Amino acid sequence: MVRLFAVLLLPLLLFAASIKEKVKEIIGTEKFNQSLLIINTVFANEERFMHDSQVDMLKILQTLKKLGFIKNNLEAPQKQSIELYSFTVNPLVYKLFLRSIEEAGVFRYQIDRIVQDGDGVFARLSFYSSFIADPVKITKFLHHYGAKVLSVVVEENSWRYYIDFTQARFAALSLQKELHIPNIRKGVWIESNGITSFLIKSHRKNHWHPKIYIYDSNLNPVDVIKKTKRVKKLRLKLPKGFYYIKIADTFTIDNIKYGIDIYALEDK
Repeated sequence: MVRLFAVLLLPLLLFAASIKEKVKEIIGTEKFNQSLLIINTVFANEERFMHDSQVDMLKILQTLKKLGFIKNNLEAPQKQSIELYSFTVNPLVYKLFLRSIEEAGVFRYQIDRIVQDGDGVFARLSFYSSFIADPVKITKFLHHYGAKVLSVVVEENSWRYYIDFTQARFAALSLQKELHIPNIRKGVWIESNGITSFLIKSHRKNHWHPKIYIYDSNLNPVDVIKKTKRVKKLRLKLPKGFYYIKIADTFTIDNIKYGIDIYALEDK
């Protein structure tokens, strides 16, 4: 397998590029040259697009979208691809990247390739649609979880994201003694904090058919608990250690939309 170093060296070069060069990489040379007047005006003060001495890719993307350079849709459905390049070999890389794609509205996709070695990570996924995965939503989601988008390069229907996951963190609710989670609209993530036994109670208006995913501290799958009958409460027992738990429903998340309560139990 070819090492990733040569490929992953590219974002360092991109990172050193000027703000306008970053813009060109996103909208393309032809459109850039056709729009020089407005680009030179909007991006004249490059300091506005810097944050902590680094290029603020989120602000650049937001500005380009506001100006109409980034569209929401293609004229007709086409095959599109999204690529990830990262120096960081972090267990959160794939989870956060895929969740960012879904946050942008793309749920039906296939993973075409994944390469990982000591130098970093490369992943490519593709999907067929006229809908464009919103780069602003992707970047905003990743930034929220501590991952920094260094560069975005667009070539026709291919979007390449160069991302630093060094400070990435996974957001999950921390279970201490109890948690009350109302108005659920998506799967609930909690971290066990070493608690090995707890009780999940579903709101009386729910029709919960539990589907619970259990992951270790590196987000490797450990187990899945799935039930097809309605459950009002469920006791969960874990081995000793730290785990992430995703609580959902076998059929639809609407079945627990009224919320759940989680209580830590003493081991007997």
